[in-house]
Amino acid sequence: MSYTTKKIDDHKWEIDFLVGDPVTEVSLLDVELNLLEILSFEDTSVNVDLVEYGDGTYLIKFVRTSLVEEYVPIFDLTDSFACYKALFAYILCSCDDPCNDCDDGIREREYDMNSIMALMINLKEMIYLEKYQYMGIYSVNDTRESLLGEIGAMIDKLQIISDRCGLCDENSTNSITNCE
Repeated sequence: MSYTTKKIDDHKWEIDFLVGDPVTEVSLLDVELNLLEILSFEDTSVNVDLVEYGDGTYLIKFVRTSLVEEYVPIFDLTDSFACYKALFAYILCSCDDPCNDCDDGIREREYDMNSIMALMINLKEMIYLEKYQYMGIYSVNDTRESLLGEIGAMIDKLQIISDRCGLCDENSTNSITNCE
């Protein structure tokens, strides 16, 4: 592998190019390989700001002086993780016994939390599978593009739940201040 990827903030990533010819061009693509923007970069690294785009599957395409193209996948789940944490805190902290109907919205929140958790478990497995396949550790018949497309579709479904009904947006009432 000729790069490292690390998350530095919500929807913000840093990719360091480790070995190989110098990089001449860096682009941000969606999962269908459509160009979203050309990225500026330093000699050995690029900062990727996905705040405008939100959760999703993205590819960073970088071209080296030898004209070799490399694609670095980024799986951004920032909003979904935040929603899950808010729902989890709400359910556990909003009443003495979360198994009782303490408020009218608890069952809806519990359903969404469980849906998010189930999708995230499957997403994590698919993301690791993609990494293993790409690194040659695990052989799979599906093409990488197909797998990335499936991961992207699952993240899109996850985002629908996260954005639904105001339960996890900035106007939500999911924050609990008296729960430690």
